[in-house]
Amino acid sequence: MDIIHAEKYYKQVHERFPNLSMSQIRNIITYGLRSFFGHTVIGGDVLIKANYFTGYCGKLFMKDETFKRYALIKRRIKCRIRYKRIMKYWDGRYYFGMTQKQYDAIGYTKKNKKQKKKNLHFEKLYIFKSYEECSMFKYAYIFEIKRKDDMGFVKKLENVTIQRYNLIAKRNKDGKLEPVGKNDSIWKKRA
Repeated sequence: MDIIHAEKYYKQVHERFPNLSMSQIRNIITYGLRSFFGHTVIGGDVLIKANYFTGYCGKLFMKDETFKRYALIKRRIKCRIRYKRIMKYWDGRYYFGMTQKQYDAIGYTKKNKKQKKKNLHFEKLYIFKSYEECSMFKYAYIFEIKRKDDMGFVKKLENVTIQRYNLIAKRNKDGKLEPVGKNDSIWKKRA
């Protein structure tokens, strides 16, 4: 197997883009190769598209179920990479979700204001550092809690009681998340 160096293509690229200097071409190609290498090392798939070809670096599957699980894992990796790039500091927020059945069991309604003060007890609960990662799991309701300790991107807690929480989003009939009430801090960040 021959090792091909990027320097071999500098002249060809310069002929196609004569307005770029050789140092600019070297910087662009070096950045692209390092970015490609960096994404593949951390487990990301890379899709390169142009007008006349499409290149894909990753795994392909014949079974739909296997591909869906693989795609969810890759979306979580992408979400974590974006979170690391965007967030300069962690604001202490974690997110967790509830299914419709769990939500109905706690009896949370707009009229029942005392419910907010009620402690929630879970035998098993996953909390997420990133709102986007929490929303991938199709929870009917998403809540926000504040914690002082950083526990990583995802943490499974067992036999936990949550005292202070805010309902921040719920799914509508179309399956899309909508903000709830005044606790829409995550939505303000997106705007």
